[in-house]
Amino acid sequence: MTESSFDREAAAAYLTSALTRERFLLYCQPIVQVDEPHADQGFFEVLVRFRDEEEGLLPPGSFIPVLRDAGLMPLLDRWVVSTAIRKLRGVAQGSGIALRFSINLSAEALVDATFPEFVAAELGGRTELAQRLMRLADQAGARVRVHLTMVADNRRYHVALVDPLPAGLEILLLPARSRKAINPDLAVSGSLPQDPAVTGYRYGWWWGPWYEHQNLRDERAEAFTSLLWDGGYQYSYTARATTPGTFVVPPAKAEEMYSPEVFGRSSSDVVYIQ
Repeated sequence: MTESSFDREAAAAYLTSALTRERFLLYCQPIVQVDEPHADQGFFEVLVRFRDEEEGLLPPGSFIPVLRDAGLMPLLDRWVVSTAIRKLRGVAQGSGIALRFSINLSAEALVDATFPEFVAAELGGRTELAQRLMRLADQAGARVRVHLTMVADNRRYHVALVDPLPAGLEILLLPARSRKAINPDLAVSGSLPQDPAVTGYRYGWWWGPWYEHQNLRDERAEAFTSLLWDGGYQYSYTARATTPGTFVVPPAKAEEMYSPEVFGRSSSDVVYIQ
């Protein structure tokens, strides 16, 4: 199921219909402690796959971008949660084992005020669980401004700046069909954390961002320019915290694409999401 086989609107309609026809499947993989890999701990991660009529079993990367761009991720989130609870409850009752499982949710679910009540209803109306989930959503849905400074000691050509995201963050994208992001250089939707040190986008004698093109992907932000004069440059984007925990921030890297021996890296860091 690729963009070459049909357009994204048709793909979104096809996937929405598939939710009611049991074309999505859930798999479980065990989560174990590395020091006791053979211990029976009853802890699993729930994974979703799609069964296409022509191409067989497809991984999430084949259908999640389509659903996300169409604003349909909440439908998939609710289907996964409802189906996982129903099926795993039956497994637990039949085996007598207390099961724990982890479900990956979209950022839309974490900031949806009605989602905790939905989960609590699926679990039998447990109000205290709804309240805990609501607190989690408020904290994990925080918006974060990511700010990078790059210094070129000489004129450089075909420069790429790549900033990998830690696992607990995702770059904010506008829903529906827009490919723009919540980014001060593109479009603004909602209130964003502002950087008081950044007052404009002037570089040298011209106005505007220093880069000619950028890609805002699930796991990294990229900015490219064919010509970079010597000097200091700023780059920023807005991300959203999606998962509580402690995550390693990989180093950002800038390089001349056709002279990879010319590069620079930032240090790595750690981000804490409550």
